[in-house]
Amino acid sequence: MRKKRFLLLAATLVLTLPAWTIRVNAKDPKPLAALTFDDGPSAANTAKILDVLEVNGAKATFFVIGRNAAENAELLQRAKALGCEIGNHTYDHAKLTELSAEKIRQQLQKTDDVVTDSLGEKPKLVRAPCGRCSCGVRSVIDRPLILWSVDPRDWEYGLDRAQNTAQNRETVIRAATENVQDGDIILLHDLYAFTAECCESIVPKLQSMGFELVTVSELMQRKGIELHAGQTVRCAR
Repeated sequence: MRKKRFLLLAATLVLTLPAWTIRVNAKDPKPLAALTFDDGPSAANTAKILDVLEVNGAKATFFVIGRNAAENAELLQRAKALGCEIGNHTYDHAKLTELSAEKIRQQLQKTDDVVTDSLGEKPKLVRAPCGRCSCGVRSVIDRPLILWSVDPRDWEYGLDRAQNTAQNRETVIRAATENVQDGDIILLHDLYAFTAECCESIVPKLQSMGFELVTVSELMQRKGIELHAGQTVRCAR
C-alpha cells in the first residue's frame, strides 16, 4: 500500500512540473561543445576550416574582425549556409577597456554594418578582443559577451610559421580535445594555417569522443541557458 501511494505521488509531481523545468533538465543524447574562431575571416585559412566543418557535418561560431569581414563577404555567407554563427569581435581588434563608451559602440557598429550587408542580419553575440571586459564595457554592450572555457593557445604557434611543426600541432590538438566537458566553449583563431591544419584533427577527434559540435547560441539554447545583454559567459554549465 505504501509503495502504491508513493508511485501515485511521484506521478502526480511529474505531471504538475512546469514545462520550463522539464526543458532545462532534459539531457541531450550527446555531450555538446562549441568551437569558436577569432580574428578572421582569412581568405585561405577560414576557407580550409569551413571545408573541415562541412566534411564532418559540424558547426562553429566565428567572431569576426570587421575590416577582415569586409574583404571576405563570401566566407561569411558560406559559414552561414553551413549553419555556423557569426559574432562581433570589433572592427580592428580594439582593446575595449581602453576606449570610451562612444568608441566601443563605433567599433561594434562598424562590424555590425559589414555583417548585415553580407548576411542581412547583425551578430547576436560579442567577444571582446583578448577577452578583456570591465563593468564599464559590459554596461555599454547591448548583447551577451562570450568568453571561453578551453584555450589551446594556438596563437602561440600560429604567429610564427617556423612554429608550425608536427609536435606543436599535436600539443594544440591535445589541448583542444583532452579534458573537454559537456558545455565547453573552445577558443581558436582562423587567421593561421597552423590552426586550420590542427582543425583537421580536432573536429573529427571531438566527434569520435561523442561530442556534437554546435554554435554558441545553439549550445546555450539546448542547455536551457538564457543570455542577457552585458552578461559574460564562459561555458554552458
